[in-house]
Amino acid sequence: MSIAIPSFNNFLADYQLDAACRQLQQEIRSTGQDALADESSTYQINLYVRDDKYRMIDLSKPGVYREVVMPGGVDIVYTNFENDIIKFTPKGMPTSGGHISLRSRKTGKYQYVIVAVVTGRTRISDYPPEGNE
Repeated sequence: MSIAIPSFNNFLADYQLDAACRQLQQEIRSTGQDALADESSTYQINLYVRDDKYRMIDLSKPGVYREVVMPGGVDIVYTNFENDIIKFTPKGMPTSGGHISLRSRKTGKYQYVIVAVVTGRTRISDYPPEGNE
């Protein structure tokens, strides 16, 4: 029993980290689709590292249209997007590549949501990105 509980807790922490990364990846894709559907460059995702949350915003409309707060055991540690903002073109593509680092408070494990520079493709990795992703 003393071996199973810590192992299960670590499994749960890794699951929360993975789920948070997948949700962020999906929100990046969804916001790009919103920009494409409206043929608008007013869509963006604001990342709040200190508050462990992010907001999807359409600058042409007042307010936030979606906000996601990280689960209790997951931190947004770093982003290399300018001003911590992912902006989108009217074709639904992010205007720049970059990555967001998330970390499990319980295990200390990192995962990275990476946005490719040219294609706008998003992926999740256990390893930090190389180059200018």
